[in-house]
Amino acid sequence: MVETKQRRRGLATRPITGHSFSNSLGRSRLQPQVGRKRGPAATRRADFDGPDARRKSKWIHLLGAWAVVLVGWAALVGTAACSSDTTGTTTASQDQGTTFDTGNVDTVEPSDLGGADFGTSDASALHCPGGPLCACNSDSECDTGICLDAPKGRICAALCESSGCPYEYSCVKTNSSTGDIISLCVPKWGFLCEPCTTSKACEAALGVSGVACVDYGKDVGAFCGSPCSQDGDCPGDYTCNDATTAEGKPGKMCVRKAEVGQAAICPCDERSVNLKLATTCTAKSDLGTCSGYRICQSGGLGACTAPKASTETCDNIDNDCNGITDDGLCDDKNVCTDDQCLGASKSCQNTVNTAACSDGSACTEKDVCAGGKCAGTSIDCDDKNVCTTDVCDSEKGCVHNPISGECNDGDDCTVGDACKDGACGAGKPKDCDDGNPCTQDTCDVANGKCAPKILDGAPCSDGNACTSPDNCVGDVCKGGPVNCDDKNPCTDDLCD
Repeated sequence: MVETKQRRRGLATRPITGHSFSNSLGRSRLQPQVGRKRGPAATRRADFDGPDARRKSKWIHLLGAWAVVLVGWAALVGTAACSSDTTGTTTASQDQGTTFDTGNVDTVEPSDLGGADFGTSDASALHCPGGPLCACNSDSECDTGICLDAPKGRICAALCESSGCPYEYSCVKTNSSTGDIISLCVPKWGFLCEPCTTSKACEAALGVSGVACVDYGKDVGAFCGSPCSQDGDCPGDYTCNDATTAEGKPGKMCVRKAEVGQAAICPCDERSVNLKLATTCTAKSDLGTCSGYRICQSGGLGACTAPKASTETCDNIDNDCNGITDDGLCDDKNVCTDDQCLGASKSCQNTVNTAACSDGSACTEKDVCAGGKCAGTSIDCDDKNVCTTDVCDSEKGCVHNPISGECNDGDDCTVGDACKDGACGAGKPKDCDDGNPCTQDTCDVANGKCAPKILDGAPCSDGNACTSPDNCVGDVCKGGPVNCDDKNPCTDDLCD
């Protein structure tokens, strides 16, 4: 049991928490899991007496198995050359928070593997179960303690510190929870061409950066893309094109090549099928446009789930796809009721309210609902003008029509006031003439009474030719006698 305890020391195992590379690193790297039935490769792992001998045996067997894996992988992918000299930092899914530094480790070229044919379906050729690149469902099934998400399903992570990675894979480094650094082979292009709705879903791929959800067109959908500068940066069935992300950001991305006269179509890989990944789609009709999804199935993307827009009915469904459920169905055209569609019973309910309203009449104000009816208070149209008649028109409101007739202009020193053009016109001034030249004839506007003013000392005429000069003394006009002496002794001087 000494060897068992040694194998279980090292990196702490945590459970899988996400769909992408969502495991933290488990047991010490290259440590086989103990107590699990293994394939033929496992029977070759002999136990030796000393710790050093056991370590040598372990490294020899596993490194030999890894070489077989690389050769088999090369035979499957062809003779295309590749290189994974990428640098930078990439972050795994938010669920596990592990940071990965891309290592400067060359990938293994297929031509470097001697051209041997290892195209076999025999799991023992990959040292399965548990060996690098073997299928897995959980971390506990892998020698490295890491079950990694890959486009063709979950596989046991392969180490790459010294021997690189197969074509279409890159070598990245990770810091474990215990502080150890380990390098893993991860898909070079992440989840390329997998259905998506946001770029965040594509960013969950381990070991790649700059990936995004690329819009392939409204009638096609959106799929994960990988950044590029030329076609050589993309896999064989892809091309480097100008693209727009689901968030509207432009850039160059690896996108699926389109067949002549057809739109580019992304196939559904095993991971997309297992996770039921989907992209958005729409269904158009004369009544509206409805949104839905196309879900990955074994035969490719399924049919669009979007319903066909139809006339809105009371059923708790947005039938016409305008974003409003059961809109305008139970309207009784009464502002004093709250109209509601009871979708469960498919019936209408109209409840009276006390809301402010308008009864449609210009002759009322402060309209409010009461008992299901809208009513207001009559407005006062009296303009306090005696020269108009005041009426209210339900459409125009108050109307003031001019009239004729006597009126009072408010000045008591005028007489004969009369209405004209809707206003009271001033009459003639009041006659206050008292016939006295020694008074000024005026009218007091405060009371409308005549108030003569005495002109004391003012010149006047008393009407007598035998007096001169005449002046007002108080309110009386007086004058002195006229001197009629002509200095002629032969005449009698008299005044007539």
